[in-house]
Amino acid sequence: AGVAHELNNPLGGILGYSQFALEKIEAKELSELTPKDIESYKRYLRDIETQSKRCKAIVQNLLRFSRTSQIIEFNEVDINNVLEETLTFLDHQLMMNQITLRKVYDDNVPKLQGNLGQLQQVFTNIVLNAMHASKPGSSITVSSRFLPSLGEFAGAVEVAIADEGSGISEENLKKIFEPFFTTKEIGKGTGLGLSVSYGIIKEHGGEIRVKSKLGTGTTFTIILPLEKKGSYADKVYDK
Repeated sequence: AGVAHELNNPLGGILGYSQFALEKIEAKELSELTPKDIESYKRYLRDIETQSKRCKAIVQNLLRFSRTSQIIEFNEVDINNVLEETLTFLDHQLMMNQITLRKVYDDNVPKLQGNLGQLQQVFTNIVLNAMHASKPGSSITVSSRFLPSLGEFAGAVEVAIADEGSGISEENLKKIFEPFFTTKEIGKGTGLGLSVSYGIIKEHGGEIRVKSKLGTGTTFTIILPLEKKGSYADKVYDK
């Protein structure tokens, strides 16, 4: 139901703007169109483009979840730069929701092999979830740090995203990475964001973990190994 609503809403907008623009164009000869008419049509096309991109993003999430999309390409990435680029796009939304963004980057974080677009998708999803769970006047802290080599493991980069929001119940905490699970109202989310994020981090050889307390906040921790050799996270966090 959530996926259907997520697709139905933008498709309804696309259909409405297309029909409205078509009616307007058919009512006049091209030579009779005024600059005001042209501006209106441009606005309709921009809205159609926006809603189409929204549909595309939803379908891409479904493809990633079903693992029918193409093989991921890995390149050298700087996690601090990935975070900075991601947060630049989210600054306005956070500001509009009166939420303070705190950034604590470790300058010693080394580069690693990853997919820029998919890592941005993971960070965007978690920050937006944190924003939706937060009240005006609260803050979200995004931090990075280098986890040095440990025995046979070459080391890893850790990213933590912590909010001061409503928190997640212990019962729901066990389900948040399950496909289509969401606590949001129907039409507000597909329940695929975290399951897709989990899959992306696993494909990077990493781990994604969460700690939360109702009424206090939630922290998502992502560990990306410098080399894909076993689970660095298990070695570090199980000590």
